[in-house]
Amino acid sequence: MRKIIKQSSISVFLYYVGKIIGFLNKVYLLPLVLVSSNLGLFLGVNALAHVLARFSLRKSIIRYSMYWRGDKQKKGAFLGWVFVATTLVYVFIVVLFLVFKNALISFFNKNSPELIIYLPLGFVLGYLIVFNITLKAWYTTLGRVVYPNFLQHIILQSLISLVILLHYFEILSFRGLLLGMILPYTINAFLLIAYLWHIGELYINFDCCYFDRAFIYSFGVYSLFMLMGSSMALIVVRMDILMVLGMCGKHKAGIYGTVASIAMLLEVLNRVAKQTTSPLFVEMLVSKNYDRLAISYKKYTLYQFFFSSVLFSLLYANHSYLLYALPTEAINVSKQIFLLLTIGELIQNLFNTSYTILLLSKYFKLSIFAFLVLFLGLVANYFMIGRWGLVGAAGATFGSLLVSGLFTCWVIWYKLGIHPFSMRLAIVGLVTFGVLVVQSLLPIMSLWWANVGLRICFITAVYVFFAWYGLVLPTATSK
Repeated sequence: MRKIIKQSSISVFLYYVGKIIGFLNKVYLLPLVLVSSNLGLFLGVNALAHVLARFSLRKSIIRYSMYWRGDKQKKGAFLGWVFVATTLVYVFIVVLFLVFKNALISFFNKNSPELIIYLPLGFVLGYLIVFNITLKAWYTTLGRVVYPNFLQHIILQSLISLVILLHYFEILSFRGLLLGMILPYTINAFLLIAYLWHIGELYINFDCCYFDRAFIYSFGVYSLFMLMGSSMALIVVRMDILMVLGMCGKHKAGIYGTVASIAMLLEVLNRVAKQTTSPLFVEMLVSKNYDRLAISYKKYTLYQFFFSSVLFSLLYANHSYLLYALPTEAINVSKQIFLLLTIGELIQNLFNTSYTILLLSKYFKLSIFAFLVLFLGLVANYFMIGRWGLVGAAGATFGSLLVSGLFTCWVIWYKLGIHPFSMRLAIVGLVTFGVLVVQSLLPIMSLWWANVGLRICFITAVYVFFAWYGLVLPTATSK
């Protein structure tokens, strides 16, 4: 447990540093370097790549890692065929995109026809991201999450900054900037492979004899439901900017994408928690240790909601300064988008542990409900963007995250008889509400850094006080 907490803490630190670099890239550097139309197109191509990257087998790798522990030959065969399966799945998804290419052209042709030109780039970039996700999942099964997090959040983001700066100094054209995004992900994948070889964990073969028909069927069914379920639900979060790009144009997509980048800072605990808790939950579910699972369920949910609430409060209290780089005429709309998206991310973090347990349990097939959430989310985006523009897109995303989270929590409660709710969780919510009210009453300073510093100190002091005296977080001996 101590090793897990140490790796989790380092991973959170690395993620935050990487997010700060990524935040500076998307919120300040890109708006400075690119005009609003090119910014929207750049974010749209990246959103397309990340939508395609959701069709990875990351969850399957983590869930079935128990089958190859202690057997190097079987481990190598599993890794080899995982890459083959991942490539085949990705090729199938790309073929589907090409089949419906005419529909895509008609959707984007009016406001953002350039996106169609860069579809091949989105496909290549998406596969590189999938390749990196697969390698990172492999590291997770080995219990080594610090190094891949260092590469993804520090090296990768720094390389992306370098590519953007090359465009800023007119070394790269805009087309060169988009093509240059391939380089950071290629270098990152090479470094991940090199370190696997260095630590003696790079075993790859394609021998099918290690896997019987029952294993292949089980792995295939689970992967299919994950792709149709959880991957589809996650796509909702990325699909909104593509919907905005097609319906509102590149300028508004640039504004929406910038605000969404700020809100996605709340994803830090969501992603890190999955890396560190998934192996533990697999062990508990396999051994059917439901008493320990129930305790861990509440604790992990509480910790995640607490730290998410701290970050949410800090972002909300200083959102005016975070939105400073946006056009003046877009500030009011941006504040509404920011509030909807950040609350949506907070809700997603609240139910993140529930979703992790569902995907790792024998009831994973119920995640297919996420496919319905995706469909409803797309329908809601279409009508709400048409009626309310950018705010409608944020509202549709918020609704999708809320419905998906509530359903997942209910399934775990109904099937396993455990739930994440506790009195401490309610106290965290009340403290957060009180902090937001009080910080709005603090005096306004003439210097912007004094305002930011005052609110950061106040919010941090309040949460530290409640945590230090055990009012919101359990002690080491409490359940």
